[in-house]
Amino acid sequence: MNEINYEQTGYVVKAEDSVGTALGEIHRGLIHMRGKGTEGLPDICAAVDIPFGHKFAVRDIAAGAPIIKYGVIIATAVKDIRVGEHVHLHNVRSNFDMRAATYDQETADSTDMEYEVY
Repeated sequence: MNEINYEQTGYVVKAEDSVGTALGEIHRGLIHMRGKGTEGLPDICAAVDIPFGHKFAVRDIAAGAPIIKYGVIIATAVKDIRVGEHVHLHNVRSNFDMRAATYDQETADSTDMEYEVY
């Protein structure tokens, strides 16, 4: 049996999904696609490094369009996202937690709160 190398591997659950999930660290270059949702999808080339567990676009997503994962709308694009780009806090707004739009993309700290050190 062939062992799966999860580095450079992405997974798409449903054909209507606009994003895949990185099953390992993905670096610029070809992503080996797996999952039922990959039928009919062309090979995808990562435009940037994508951390393990993060999402990437499997098709172009226009600003204002829904981000679909598991066949469900999970967020809205706040700017155009091209195939192979990282999909995360810097280019989406959560449809469930409006405060997620104010999170710092590096630390995930909310930028609309003041913090005090005690």
